[in-house]
Amino acid sequence: MTEQRSGFFAAYRQRWWRGSVVVVGILLSLLAFFWMEQQQQRQRVAQFNREVELRIDRLEQTLVRHLGALEALGILFAGSDRVTGAEFARAALDLGASRPALERLQWRPAQGQPATGGDAGLYPVSFEQLLPGQVSPMTGNASPDPAPELLLAQRDVRGDQGIRRGQVSGLLRVGRLVAQAGLPTANPAIQWQLREAGATARTLYTGTRLDDPVPDMTVSRVLQVAGLAPWTVTATPSQRYLAQQIEGASLLVLALGLFLTLVAHVGLRLLLHRSEVVERLVDQRTAELHRALERLNTLAITDELTGLANRRHFDDTLERECRRAIREFMPLTLIMVDVDCFKAYNDRYGHPAGDRCLRQVADALRQVVARPGDLVARYGGEELALLLPSTNEQALELAERCRQQVRGLGIRHEASEVADIVTVSIGICTLQPSAALTPWALSSAPTRPFIAPNGRGGIGSSPISRRCAIIRRCSAEGLQGYFKMNFIQQKQKIHQFY
Repeated sequence: MTEQRSGFFAAYRQRWWRGSVVVVGILLSLLAFFWMEQQQQRQRVAQFNREVELRIDRLEQTLVRHLGALEALGILFAGSDRVTGAEFARAALDLGASRPALERLQWRPAQGQPATGGDAGLYPVSFEQLLPGQVSPMTGNASPDPAPELLLAQRDVRGDQGIRRGQVSGLLRVGRLVAQAGLPTANPAIQWQLREAGATARTLYTGTRLDDPVPDMTVSRVLQVAGLAPWTVTATPSQRYLAQQIEGASLLVLALGLFLTLVAHVGLRLLLHRSEVVERLVDQRTAELHRALERLNTLAITDELTGLANRRHFDDTLERECRRAIREFMPLTLIMVDVDCFKAYNDRYGHPAGDRCLRQVADALRQVVARPGDLVARYGGEELALLLPSTNEQALELAERCRQQVRGLGIRHEASEVADIVTVSIGICTLQPSAALTPWALSSAPTRPFIAPNGRGGIGSSPISRRCAIIRRCSAEGLQGYFKMNFIQQKQKIHQFY
């Protein structure tokens, strides 16, 4: 359950990291895209403004050049009072040849100017010259009413003493003037409009109307030229113009950002997968190492033949249980079991049979012990040991059950001096805790079932000092011998450890 929960959280963390990378990458890409769009929008606006200013300057220069014809005619009449109609016509045609927007030129003398020498063909007679492409002449002395696309320009002519001699006027076709400046042909995606400023606010020129204008980017400029009323020049771009200015850098940044996000996502996924594989491999190797260590520890504390605890494990457990018995003030019992005439069994049946016999005896003793804290160990050779913590009066009953369990195996032993089957001799020692209790004291007590004059196959218990509970009991049946040492020798040997 814990492994499943940890695996779920690990997968959730991986998905969270991958999702975070994708979200952050997309957000950064969008931010970069919008930032680039704003920069490009500013650049487009600045470029549009520059283009409009350039075209308006070009229009102003063209207009000034056309009005220069009036200046030239004014100089003609200001410097001479004997200008003929032929001279006026020739000068007007020469000036209009390089100024296609001029429709006609006219000279009107000031009121009260006398004619010199009575020559009606000389100044101050009014002159008018129609230029190529004219529509209609300006007749009489009255001011004409030009069409919406025609513009009347006038200049006063004064003599040497500043006396007004008359007025030179010219009619300009605004459409040709705009075409001469190159406004409609420079970029068809821009709509131009020219209006007279002032009370009349007459529209002089309107370019081709756009289907998709962008009013927010409209640029207006007032054009002031001497001899004319102020003009308001307005330029409005279209969506087509903006599309022409798009460089694609923002889209490239967005595509690059999304591509890098995809690369980061795939790379992180591969990295996390690799990390997961390595982590899984490490966990697998760690688990194998733990299992190997457990097997090694098991082998280190287990007797290979019988599967019981070995002598090393027995010594460690005995030392630990002695300290615990002292700490908890509980009795500790040691039962030593010896297989009778085992050497003769090996000589008669062979060592493989002897190994099988020891394994069967070990299994029988293991079945007798039921508590988790009890220990059955191979003490050495054919000697086995049972360490029973917190056991006192029940020790003899357990020993008797061990003896009966082994006899119940019915292993044939024709070379035995006790019976025709395999039997065991058992010795018991139970000690109450004291400060002098040590593992060596318990295991060195006369618990070994030595051969007694009365025979083997029985149970013997050792007496102990006055400070320990004295247990000296024998089973009514099966006890055939005592320990080889007498009671005094046993007591003296135990006294030296207490």
